[in-house]
Amino acid sequence: CCATPIFASLHRKGAGLGQATAFMVSSPALNPFSILLIATVLSYRFAVARLLLGLAIALGVSYLLCRAFDGQRDQASERAAPSRLPGIAEWLRASWSFTLMVVPLMLLGVLAAGAMKVFLPPSVVSGYLGGGVMPILIASTVGVLLPIPTFGEIPLTMGFLQLGMGIGPAMALLITLPTIN
Repeated sequence: CCATPIFASLHRKGAGLGQATAFMVSSPALNPFSILLIATVLSYRFAVARLLLGLAIALGVSYLLCRAFDGQRDQASERAAPSRLPGIAEWLRASWSFTLMVVPLMLLGVLAAGAMKVFLPPSVVSGYLGGGVMPILIASTVGVLLPIPTFGEIPLTMGFLQLGMGIGPAMALLITLPTIN
């Protein structure tokens, strides 16, 4: 979520969709502190997988967007009127607007994640998020829908692992939560 305003600014200032998206996707997925925390709290295998999958997603998505929109610019960003506010005032206005939009969603996501960890019995977690393709799809869907801030995916995943979540679904959460949100 924190990379989104920078993505918008990069794109508005002339960066291609692929390049701006590469920044937006790689920034949370490849956050070195997050990867170090994953290695420390979960395991180095999760950290290496997050690093490799995050890199593959960032490069793959940005490459596809570059190919799809090669030479094209978003017409809305080209026609956008230049701001009349000087740098710091524009930054404060954009930050406040973004805060009003994102903070309520993040709060709802954190409350939903906490409720899931507290109220879901281990049998439900291991039953729906154990092993196999369907649990990975379920975890990926949950990861896309929950607006969890960076680093929030680590304790959430650790809690679900303690309740019986499989390795595949755990990795799905560790990738989708920071990358999509």
